[in-house]
Amino acid sequence: MEKFKKRCKCNVCIDSLSSFNYKGGDYFYCQRCNLYYDSSGVNVILPEGLYVEAKKIESATKKRMQEKILRCKYYENVTQLYYMTHKNNMESILNLGILSKNKVESEKIIYTDCSMKEVQDKREKLIHLNDGAYNIHETVPLYFTPKNPTYYKMQCNLPSEFCIIIVSKEIIHADVAFGFSDGNLGSSYSKDYSDLSVIDKLNWDIINSNEKWSDDYQKRKRCAEFLIYPKILPNYFVKILVDDCELKESVKQILIELNLNIPVEIDNNNKYFYKI
Repeated sequence: MEKFKKRCKCNVCIDSLSSFNYKGGDYFYCQRCNLYYDSSGVNVILPEGLYVEAKKIESATKKRMQEKILRCKYYENVTQLYYMTHKNNMESILNLGILSKNKVESEKIIYTDCSMKEVQDKREKLIHLNDGAYNIHETVPLYFTPKNPTYYKMQCNLPSEFCIIIVSKEIIHADVAFGFSDGNLGSSYSKDYSDLSVIDKLNWDIINSNEKWSDDYQKRKRCAEFLIYPKILPNYFVKILVDDCELKESVKQILIELNLNIPVEIDNNNKYFYKI
């Protein structure tokens, strides 16, 4: 038997055939003649438009597999995400979620802002998330580690005044846009990214180091960010950390009133907070 050369057998053309899978079998299609062949080269009758639908399914499957591979790099490197806020903001956050700076201000939500104006002014710029460009202040900035220079300075200024919210890395599966940076976005040296396939290029040795940063380069790299638009709802909060018994009880009371089941723990071993 002559080997099937995967070319159309009609008398009009000798076009190469396009392959596709249907119900577990391999088939071939001539788009010019609208003819189908099985794997042995026999002309077969299949439903009209099957090739187009089969290729759509194949394309969607391939895209899902690619996304899975890319997200593996995310899961390999990211353990959890962190957001630190003043204790006065916990009630609104547990009610509304973590909102962006612009949203908080536009909604006239009363909040305690511990950021430095000169730093925030430097962050007044566009970054790229996975579905487009946003002003940084339209996003919620998270860190890959709570032991970073930004949080250190906040705690030095106001010891025992803060809560750290651990955000689940599954947030990327929520109805949000996301992106990340290789350093503090207040610096012009830091770059922003929207493609999870390059997240392994971040300096994870510096980000995850137990040692304190020794220079400006390490300070900037330790503050690599993961940004979310438009907000982070409380159902993505893994736990809330505090370093004060009284604050723990205060947060627990808010959770009870809102019927939320989020663990609140004291960081007794200074795993998350600095010992100031």
